[in-house]
Amino acid sequence: MLTKNVFIIIIALFAATPVYSQVAIGTSSPNGSAILEVQSTIQGFLPPSLSSTERDAIPSPEAGLMIYNSTTNAPEISNGSHWVNLANKTEVAIGAGTPSGSGLFGIGTNNPNASALLDLNSSDKGFLPPRMSSAQRDAIALPAAGLIIYNTDNASLEFSDGSDWIPLGDAGTAAVNTTSASGKGLVGLGTANPHHSAALELSNNTKGFLLPRLTTLQRNDIAAPAEGLSIYNSDLKCLQWYNGNGWYNACDGSVELLGGGFTNGFQDNNTCTTKVISVSSCASVTGAALNDDVNTAAGTEYNWTAATSSMGGNTDRALVEIGGQCWFKRSTTTSSPYSGTNSWNGYYNNASSEPAVGEGRLYQWQSAMNGSTDERAQGVCPSGWHIPSDCEWMFLENSLGMTIAQQIRDNASRSTTGEGAKLKSGGSSGFTALLAGFRNTNGSFSNRFTTGNWWTSSQTSSADAKRRNLSSTNANVYRNSANKAFGFSVRCLKD
Repeated sequence: MLTKNVFIIIIALFAATPVYSQVAIGTSSPNGSAILEVQSTIQGFLPPSLSSTERDAIPSPEAGLMIYNSTTNAPEISNGSHWVNLANKTEVAIGAGTPSGSGLFGIGTNNPNASALLDLNSSDKGFLPPRMSSAQRDAIALPAAGLIIYNTDNASLEFSDGSDWIPLGDAGTAAVNTTSASGKGLVGLGTANPHHSAALELSNNTKGFLLPRLTTLQRNDIAAPAEGLSIYNSDLKCLQWYNGNGWYNACDGSVELLGGGFTNGFQDNNTCTTKVISVSSCASVTGAALNDDVNTAAGTEYNWTAATSSMGGNTDRALVEIGGQCWFKRSTTTSSPYSGTNSWNGYYNNASSEPAVGEGRLYQWQSAMNGSTDERAQGVCPSGWHIPSDCEWMFLENSLGMTIAQQIRDNASRSTTGEGAKLKSGGSSGFTALLAGFRNTNGSFSNRFTTGNWWTSSQTSSADAKRRNLSSTNANVYRNSANKAFGFSVRCLKD
């Protein structure tokens, strides 16, 4: 039990000196993936509680700033332009203003944002709230409205609205324990009397709590993220937490899984254990409508109203779902805006239009990636889609029956059950890969109708990147690294 004097000392230390190492509350051994870990099985984390009026008085709230709205009884997070209600996903526009003063406490920064009572600043770590089971959560007596925990039973962040425990991103509630309480929380920032149900309480009516803000690439570089680790994704403009298998997105309920988190055999592919794999149904794509082809048993086709802006042909059966992944059914025709080194993109033999519907353009790697070198970059794909990684291609191959031993072979023509034949036009997957040939590094063109080549977003050096190759002469899938100056086809994968 901490005394009031100890609280004052702790607050003074936070206020006087920025903290750049890890900080732990309730543990002497914080997880390596967390800049701040709050550990408890009997208490939660209490962010600043503000009314809607007080929230709207925060000038220029930083993206990632988090509060508990006492008017709507729900946690909210700023995405820089709107306040997003994490309980019902509604948004309220943020009024323009000029910040004044400074944040009170900074961890990882000596210049905390003016809108934040506590600013956690890191590009390689997240925030770890208290983790507990449902039984431990239910033992918290009289939890404060706004109290946040990570429930290890359902792998979800939960908050108390004073009467129920509400999972973020999921339906259903659980009644809170209304028995009498005693004791007090461990640490208070902005208060000398933290609520008894909070291991850490932030108290302020003019500032919020600022989570670590990371790009998707920086997030993916976190080694062995702890279950419950929470960040603000500055690319997606949304709160995310690691649920033990992948990164849960609080804005739309999607999950970006890591290779080691699957149960379909792919978890044994050690090459991809820590790689993010997008598994997202085509049914979730705006404008998509089921139109399955009964002749493609391994794939499920969808019409897509937006198809004509990204690929040749019409809107009919423009998408195909294979093993839970949603792919373009045809290679993309989008012109790349990239103008740097290796910026060529165009049609076979420099034709003025697509030689055959579905062949798409050929792209030098930098052109396909639109200048990015990030694995799983959007590149020439539309918003919400990306250039698939080497491991995401392996997941596709795994879904079609290729063994792990074959998947990880490099510079090799690989097959277990004829996956190449399944991917080609007329195959059982519905992927309908057309053999569009390629553009050589010297600008000549070769092998139309004989081979098809598709870039991945996984570079192996400054000069090379992984590709997939299909041939008219066999049922295999060739995997190797190729010079980025070649011109290959591109398929897009749903985020």
